[in-house]
Amino acid sequence: MTSAIPTLFLHGGPGLSAIGERLVHRTSLPIDWWDEPRTVTTAPRPFCALVDAAAERARAVAASSAGGKVHLVGHSFGAVLAHRLSLRMPERIAAITLLAPTHDLADVFVRLASHVTQFVDDPAPLDEAIARLLAAPRDFAAAQALFGLVFTVPDFLTAYWSPWADERRAWFGDLMQKEPVFDGAAFDAIAGDAWAELGPPAVSGFAGPVDIVYGDADVLVDAPASLPLWQGAFRQVTSRVVHAGHMIQLESPAPAWWRAPDDIR
Repeated sequence: MTSAIPTLFLHGGPGLSAIGERLVHRTSLPIDWWDEPRTVTTAPRPFCALVDAAAERARAVAASSAGGKVHLVGHSFGAVLAHRLSLRMPERIAAITLLAPTHDLADVFVRLASHVTQFVDDPAPLDEAIARLLAAPRDFAAAQALFGLVFTVPDFLTAYWSPWADERRAWFGDLMQKEPVFDGAAFDAIAGDAWAELGPPAVSGFAGPVDIVYGDADVLVDAPASLPLWQGAFRQVTSRVVHAGHMIQLESPAPAWWRAPDDIR
């Protein structure tokens, strides 16, 4: 079903892009597949600059409709942006969809690193880095040490996909080699700025509907632990589970996760 309310996609990362989503869905969905600007990395507060840029884009998309509102779809770290916009401009938001939402990158990377240990001959360095971050989750230096180990393991991307999505995972890996899908410098700058602020989402003034979609094979998000936090932040939350890993919007057919804002209740 189409809607008069426009939709803005807030991709994950930080430092990712919506290149893959544009290729997979093209114009089949009424969604603005926005690439978050890499120029925010030059700002004194890159994460704050990213939230500002997202708010500017959301206002522009909302202005394209007669009602002056926008539907936000946030994937993974994009859920943090969607939540921040709900704190800043609740009156401009019609509905929110969160796909595999994360609220704290420390938790995500501990889970990612724990998954990756199965692909290395000696898991001791990873185990030590995991323990260090668990002991001090707001220590970005500890997080960077863990990132450095995880990103050297060729198979770490398997954590983002379900076991039955090998073809799509291979396609995405090839795309990352050919296109600027991910910017490591942007990841470091934005994550480093946001790190101390991340944690359970604050109570939002947005009173509209929030639809949360989890993947049943997502090893990066603990849905049972995550859902109560989002239910505490928003007043109207519905949730469902689809047959997918973390990359729900690239792995599952659109009808499995996409609802027009008029249909979110």
